[in-house]
Amino acid sequence: MRVLALGGAGEMGRVAARILRADSGVSTLTIADRDEAAARKVAAELDADARGLDVTDGPALTRALREADLVVNTVGPYFRFGPPILSAAIDARCDYIDICDDPQPTVDMLELDARAKAAGVTALLGMGASPGVANLLAVRAGAELDEVDSLVTGWNIHSAHTEAETAGPTAAVVHGMRQISGNIPVTRNGERTERPALERFRLDYPGLGTGEGRSFGHPEAITLPLAFPGLRAATSVVVADRPTTAALRALRWSIDHRLLTLDRAARLAVRVE
Repeated sequence: MRVLALGGAGEMGRVAARILRADSGVSTLTIADRDEAAARKVAAELDADARGLDVTDGPALTRALREADLVVNTVGPYFRFGPPILSAAIDARCDYIDICDDPQPTVDMLELDARAKAAGVTALLGMGASPGVANLLAVRAGAELDEVDSLVTGWNIHSAHTEAETAGPTAAVVHGMRQISGNIPVTRNGERTERPALERFRLDYPGLGTGEGRSFGHPEAITLPLAFPGLRAATSVVVADRPTTAALRALRWSIDHRLLTLDRAARLAVRVE
């Protein structure tokens, strides 16, 4: 199987590429990245091929996809790059996997289901840690229960900052700024709706007691109800200390009032952290 690792020189892409290289079913692995020098470095470490590729170059992307059987897309943020890359993969009849962690692109890409089926393309979305492993854990836990009424997925972001200021914000930080601003999809009363991001959310964790989180845009609130048709509520939350929460709220306010772009807010977030 010929595999194209889009964004294969990035932080997540390198991990995916190492896993792919160890798979005996992969006959050819191509590390594709807009930073061709970085792609060549990763490819040399893995005995793979390298390719300089800007995913916004439609014809170049199409050529690369037509030469592959499967594309593993780790190019973010997905609210910018997810749907167009999947659409191009379907047109090229290339199977597709990503680690999309943005909710609206997840909705948009799920709507490409009929096109993918007609083209004979298999597409798997959100196959990372969260979403991905988080969804599998929820399904596994739900299988032990008679009924699942609500689901919460969340992360503790306090003291979890590792990005160097000099490196600038990654796509993950830009993604975070999008998902703390504006309205985000959640499931309430059995229906998908939108609520403002960073709303207070009370957590009651068995054995640990109660706590508080803030709502955060993520695909689990969209995809988990597909696995649990009777689900009444699904929310993704972040848990942080008061200074971090205050900083996130300030960034949200500035983005929502158009004082900051997502990219500028991401740069400030790196400095705040």
